[in-house]
Amino acid sequence: MSSITEKMYDCLMMKKRQKLNQLIKNSITHKKPKSKFIQDFLVNKSDVPLNQNEINLLNNGLNFALPHKSLPLKDLIVDAEIAINKIEADKSDGIRNDVQQILSNVKLDTSVSTNKMYDAVRSLNSKDIFITKADKGNCVVVLNKCDYDSGMKKLIDEGNYQRVRNPLNKMNNEVKAAVAKHSELFGHYWAKRMRKSNVRVPCIYGLPKLHKPGNQYRPIVANYDSPCANIAAWLCQRFKQMRSHDNFSVKNSFELIEKIKHIELTENERIVSFDIKSYFSNVPKAGALAALREWLDKQQLNHMERNALYELTEVCINQSYFQFREVYYKQKDGLAMGLSLSPFLCNLFMVQVEERLKNHSLFPRFYHRYVDDCIAIVAVNNINDSLELFNSICPEIQFTCEVEQNNQLPFLDLLIQRNKDGHIEFDIYRKKTSTDRYIPIESNQHQSHKLAAFNSMIHRLINVPLSSKKFNIEKQKIIQIADINGVAIETINSLIKKTFLEKDTKRVLGVE
Repeated sequence: MSSITEKMYDCLMMKKRQKLNQLIKNSITHKKPKSKFIQDFLVNKSDVPLNQNEINLLNNGLNFALPHKSLPLKDLIVDAEIAINKIEADKSDGIRNDVQQILSNVKLDTSVSTNKMYDAVRSLNSKDIFITKADKGNCVVVLNKCDYDSGMKKLIDEGNYQRVRNPLNKMNNEVKAAVAKHSELFGHYWAKRMRKSNVRVPCIYGLPKLHKPGNQYRPIVANYDSPCANIAAWLCQRFKQMRSHDNFSVKNSFELIEKIKHIELTENERIVSFDIKSYFSNVPKAGALAALREWLDKQQLNHMERNALYELTEVCINQSYFQFREVYYKQKDGLAMGLSLSPFLCNLFMVQVEERLKNHSLFPRFYHRYVDDCIAIVAVNNINDSLELFNSICPEIQFTCEVEQNNQLPFLDLLIQRNKDGHIEFDIYRKKTSTDRYIPIESNQHQSHKLAAFNSMIHRLINVPLSSKKFNIEKQKIIQIADINGVAIETINSLIKKTFLEKDTKRVLGVE
């Protein structure tokens, strides 16, 4: 290492030490901001009363992490040594001293409020209740275990499922056979990565639909421990590298804005949204595989690789097993919510449906889709006929329709509005079920995690074309949400300034 490089390194390390010491000093001497209690955030649908400590804890949301009552010194030292071993020997002792100083200055939270949190966790675990989040919004829902179990059992019994014996050995054998068959094509290192340890039959859980009457649940199958989880994740990445197809799908609300912002509406036209009912579970497996085969045939791949990708995908979607309370089931048809491949395959299937629709005279002059939500501009007299057309193309895929009211229509996180001249304007939309709870500042998590939601909101604030009035209203809303979650207004202003600077930099470099 040259003397100039050593000086630069020492200067950088000195600045880091100064910054670290200042952060430690601030954490000890300064009073930290606190999050606020949100009324009606907790919905107790059980007949079990909750004490105030339990209510306060659950009001922090299910992403809240309790502070440490004791320092995990062994884990921290081991992690530090692993990192230090990768650094030059003449620098390692200095870093060890820095780590020692940091650990000696750590101030653990042993306050009364922390003890109350741990007491609340113990008391909640002792009660015969089930705690989850709502399907729409972020509120916490408390249910009787027996009510939750009976609701899920009813959903399974009435759904497209059949009871089976424990399928784990069968699933493992299918995955091993598929990996072994294609290991020569993709390599032995690939085969090793595809094998997943500590596997189990995926569990199903339900999110209560508080916005709908009755005790309804949205079923989610947690496939991350499934034998085919690694294969499915690898296939998703592989498919992303291939040539995409031209279709009506948009990736996010920003892409939709670019496509719709120059549209001029006539008086006899309306903005309409078409929503697909039970999207994933209603897309037939055979139809999804046929769409995949057609798409793969258009890629620049050899015959062996096309067949391998198809067969691996077939293994993944046919392993549609799950368990609930140690009883095993198989989904007869449709794609599982929770399988990482499902969104991609559903989109391929919908591309074929839209290809059949687009040449019809009743097909809207403007139409785009985000997953299962479609937006269109339709003549007033054609709205019902267009809905009938959409529902006639594929019997498994059925749509509902919502028409603009008061010259505006919510779609994704946007409120799409028409002005007096027929031009499109935008505002930020939040559903009525939305809550203002994100990760509270007191949560024992990295600062970047606690600010992630605000980074997203600020990115949207700056990149959605808003009028100055709407911009200021949304900015104040973000500050209000930040205050509820204990984030200082100075932090929000700093993030806004940083995002504006990044946008200006991209504009200058021409990378927008």
